[in-house]
Amino acid sequence: MDLFSTTDWISTLDILAAAQGIFLAVLLVGRSVNRVANLYLALLMIVFSVDLLSAAYFIEGYDAKWPHLMGVDVVTGVLYGPLLYLYAHALTGMRGAFHRRDLVHFLPCLILLAVLAPFYMQSGEAKLLFRADPSSSGWTGIIEVIGYGKLVYGLVYLVLMFYLLRSHRRQIQTQYSTLDKVNLAWLTRVLIGGFGVWVVAAVAQIVWTWQGPGNDPVEGFGGFVSVFMVILVYSIGYLGLRQPEIFQGVRAASNDLAVVHDGSLLIIDESSEPEGPAVTSVESYSRSGLSEENRDRIHDQLVTVMEEDAPFKDPALTLQQLAKVAGLTVHHGSEAINQSAGKNFYEFVNGYRVEDAKSRLMDPKFDRLTVLAIGMDAGFNSKSTFNSTFKKYTGLTPSAFKQTRQA
Repeated sequence: MDLFSTTDWISTLDILAAAQGIFLAVLLVGRSVNRVANLYLALLMIVFSVDLLSAAYFIEGYDAKWPHLMGVDVVTGVLYGPLLYLYAHALTGMRGAFHRRDLVHFLPCLILLAVLAPFYMQSGEAKLLFRADPSSSGWTGIIEVIGYGKLVYGLVYLVLMFYLLRSHRRQIQTQYSTLDKVNLAWLTRVLIGGFGVWVVAAVAQIVWTWQGPGNDPVEGFGGFVSVFMVILVYSIGYLGLRQPEIFQGVRAASNDLAVVHDGSLLIIDESSEPEGPAVTSVESYSRSGLSEENRDRIHDQLVTVMEEDAPFKDPALTLQQLAKVAGLTVHHGSEAINQSAGKNFYEFVNGYRVEDAKSRLMDPKFDRLTVLAIGMDAGFNSKSTFNSTFKKYTGLTPSAFKQTRQA
């Protein structure tokens, strides 16, 4: 083995990353949070590992020794999209178990297995003949069609994932006042990387078609696909391990009776409370049974709590926590904020944080504090979040706003 050979380095990297992927899969299965999501992610790590080992299998020429393993990577390639999508769906959608309808995502894989079954059942000698001269086999055209089909299939799931994450970002703003740990920004970056892999794979497929079957995988850009996949294995696995549960406890909170802050009880129909995160659509609120008078009363109650108790100073404040402090259900608290205040929960809370920071920035007695300290005390959890949110509300950065007082 030539230690300076590009193919040798790539195959070594593939094998090491495959071992790491299996290790990450074991860790993910053992986690006590996000169990369903982590199961999908563990399966994805295993599929990645199988594909990486398959790449090393071809690069090192082991297909000549063990021809029966040929074609395994053709099937694994259609599992990336479904598993990553189901992982994100379980992570963002509060699904507590596997649903039979999820099996539809694996139907293309089963169809592909059926199409390739005659190839898999061929003798080793027949597969070696295919390896020696792929163009002499009737499988060349089929494999080419499958290659382009996988590209289309992968692109469809990339689009679905971007749409799902965009919807998730809107949803968490109805539940959280700080989004850093729950906005799945890391998964969006992974998807961007995944699109990069898709582009390289598309170029490799085009080159393979143009040059004809049998060309070297590295010369056909297949080696670069492996390198990108190695990066994705580490990124998805480790970042997935660090991902906290997003909608933990929301179901239970949404079923409590609502009690206004002064201790008097509001009559609320518990049967109208939906499962899952509080929803924000006008249609769902129209069925809530909450009158406009009671909704405005709840809104006034929330304003009183925010002004007197200042819960917004807690960076981790959630709608569930605010509703508990105010003696409200999550759903009716969300309805009051959305319908009476015309805001989502994120905007509602951060508006108070900005106003608190503004008052201190304009007050000379707080000059001993840094601008960042004022922002952190107002409930922001990072400098970047403080600056971007403050500028969104005022049109100025906190430092520039403070200078208007000193001008």
